[in-house]
Amino acid sequence: MKMNMRQVALANTTMGVLMAGLNSNVVLIALPAIFRGLNVDPMAPANSSLLLWVLMGYSVVTTVLLVTIGRASDMFGRVRTYVAGFAVFTLASALLSLPWLSGAAGALLLIALRLLQGVGASFLFSNSGAILTDVFPADRRGFALGVNQLAMIIGGMIGLVAGGFLAVLHWRLVFALSGFLSDRFGARLFATGGMLVSAACFLVLARFDIDFRYPPFAATLFMRGAAMGLFQAPNTSSIMNSVPAGDRGVASGMRSTLQNSGSVLSLILFFTIIVAVLSKTVPAALFVALTDAGLNAEQRRGA
Repeated sequence: MKMNMRQVALANTTMGVLMAGLNSNVVLIALPAIFRGLNVDPMAPANSSLLLWVLMGYSVVTTVLLVTIGRASDMFGRVRTYVAGFAVFTLASALLSLPWLSGAAGALLLIALRLLQGVGASFLFSNSGAILTDVFPADRRGFALGVNQLAMIIGGMIGLVAGGFLAVLHWRLVFALSGFLSDRFGARLFATGGMLVSAACFLVLARFDIDFRYPPFAATLFMRGAAMGLFQAPNTSSIMNSVPAGDRGVASGMRSTLQNSGSVLSLILFFTIIVAVLSKTVPAALFVALTDAGLNAEQRRGA
């Protein structure tokens, strides 16, 4: 009976975080099609806020609510709040698929529904680790949490699509391994070793020239992915094993908050760097290219 309950808990929480992780990244690839369907130009100055909220609203809401919902799940029941979150997430997903409005009003409705979807996702993220910690014994907990973390990462990769195949392969291989070894030999060695290898990979990436060769770059990314695979499951297992049963919801929520905050901040930093660099280099490069093409001043102003 206990084994069946564990399998049900693992299957349900894994499906939940898979879908929540998929939806956190899915709009990155779909942005052009979304705005074409809404008849909105996302590059127009007046629409820049719409672009940012469509892109990041889901992750922002999820990150903000994780700790609060984790605490609420400790008070009112983790399974109950998880089921409620699944219902909210499913409802928002269904509403998002319907053609309600177009133009700026349609974009605002899309943002509102994405925020609602993010609320549901925060229930899923904050409760999944706590539920698995409740039902799995200590010698199987690392494996269960590793599978759960793997599902979230695979969801993110499926959402991105581009480049996802290789990433899914090495994350899958590592979590079969790291979900198992940390249970047998302890979490400290694998979590610490994985983080050190990941830091070393970042140092290697910083030394690549602009005209780098792809094979060493891909090998470095593979090693960093493998290192994070070694880190994730043992680290999550260590965190959840260290807190009392009554605080597992808030602990899971806090861990997910920090993880999601890193993802949100990385997107902000990435787009800030891109915009800052392009605003300095593109106008001059465009002027030179048009001049080399033989266009006169009047034609350049029109361009």
